[in-house]
Amino acid sequence: MDKKFVIFVDWSGTLCCDKFWRRLRDQDEMKVAHEKIFGDGPALHDDWMRGQYSSEEINSLVAEWTGLPYDLLWQDFTATCCTMVLDNALVVLWS
Repeated sequence: MDKKFVIFVDWSGTLCCDKFWRRLRDQDEMKVAHEKIFGDGPALHDDWMRGQYSSEEINSLVAEWTGLPYDLLWQDFTATCCTMVLDNALVVLWS
């Protein structure tokens, strides 16, 4: 029987250093939301990355915390995800 191997890859901060909500990130309201997701310990962020929260649910929470419209947050979030860039230094290491 052939052995199967699994490779776990950490995207955020390992393969890519881009941040979510790039266009809205510097607004004061977003700083509060960012702290709640990423700064209050890893619980919410880790649960999100493990699939216990969807990105839609996280954006709903951010809308609640910031008072910003969900549609605006979702648009910026998805645009950010679509334009995230793999760290070129890692590509060279793997080549």
